[in-house]
Amino acid sequence: MNIDIDCHKTGTLAGAIAFANHLKDTLFPNLYFEVSTNGNGVHGYVIIEKADLGSEILNELSRRLQQHLRQILLNTNFDVQDVEIKGTCPVFVWGEKKGQLQNYTSGTLAKLPRESHRFEELRNTTRLSYMDLLKLPMVERKKPSFSDNRAMNSELKIVAGSITGKVIGPEELAELDGHYRKVAETLMEEHVLRTSGRTVATVEDLAIFLMLIRYFTLNMNLDGSLPYARFKGMWTSVFDSGDIGRSFECKRFATLRNYLSSLGLLEWQNEKYTLGITDVDGKKHKGKASRWKASELLMSLLNWQEHSKQQEQECGVCDLEEREVERTSLAVTQVQEVIRSLTRQSFPDIQKPVMDDNLLSWMLSPDEITPYIKTFDESFSIAA
Repeated sequence: MNIDIDCHKTGTLAGAIAFANHLKDTLFPNLYFEVSTNGNGVHGYVIIEKADLGSEILNELSRRLQQHLRQILLNTNFDVQDVEIKGTCPVFVWGEKKGQLQNYTSGTLAKLPRESHRFEELRNTTRLSYMDLLKLPMVERKKPSFSDNRAMNSELKIVAGSITGKVIGPEELAELDGHYRKVAETLMEEHVLRTSGRTVATVEDLAIFLMLIRYFTLNMNLDGSLPYARFKGMWTSVFDSGDIGRSFECKRFATLRNYLSSLGLLEWQNEKYTLGITDVDGKKHKGKASRWKASELLMSLLNWQEHSKQQEQECGVCDLEEREVERTSLAVTQVQEVIRSLTRQSFPDIQKPVMDDNLLSWMLSPDEITPYIKTFDESFSIAA
């Protein structure tokens, strides 16, 4: 596994190296690490002896290790923005028939060590068994309040479209592995959503899409539009911050949007859009984006705060562990019941963005078009 110590927006290389040495002295004997490729952070490498553990369990242990490392960072004073685990496993869901792949969730990529002259150090780096990871304490995923300076440094501050200074907080990001993922899994079930290219839209992609569409619906542009550039900018910012492991890809985005639209989970005020252009006089004309957002039904499914509050009341005062299991069960059941009642439309009937047919009507004047229009005789001669 790759321990990625980040200093993209805040922190220093000296802070990252100091934190890596702290981990080497206190937690990972002989830890091999080197300066990251961008020169602003550190990549550490540990070997995991996983025995016969499957990918899903191993990934969960990776998340536990990541939470543990972030807790250490939170309780120390190293000048570092964040720490995360890279190099998690892809998860395959096989069907009953031999070789039948029903679903696939990609893992997170990790950069390989580059300093070949230090191979002996790498070979002797820390080895952890899966039992070592199981012994790590469970850490609550909720991060500290906004008043805490370190929490503020690790917050993702978004500037995209007309949104300035808005924040996708740690609680919201934590639901990518919680409520948003449960809704995404239920929506996709055994479906593999292929794009028009070679890429595949995964449960993780859909969970990210759901988190962002909820944010945009709660923070709409004044004209009700949702530009493609705004969605892409927000997704890319979250990816660049290291909070998600899936980068933005236009075909995956279109596939997910059309999928939700086919289920009636998007509300369209206007599907038409126009492109921004500069006319022959040099005058710039702004484009107009389609107007769409999450439907009321989808917003109710994504309201994880309300789900949590409601399920807390229904669970009563039962044991904490039992309560968590009960809450999860209730949430999944409720979501499944609603989603199974939806009827999916065929692709031709789906509401989706379309370019305005009147876009070109004012771009050229009759005088500009006339020289290109030939008489019948001229056209016949050219064809001949």
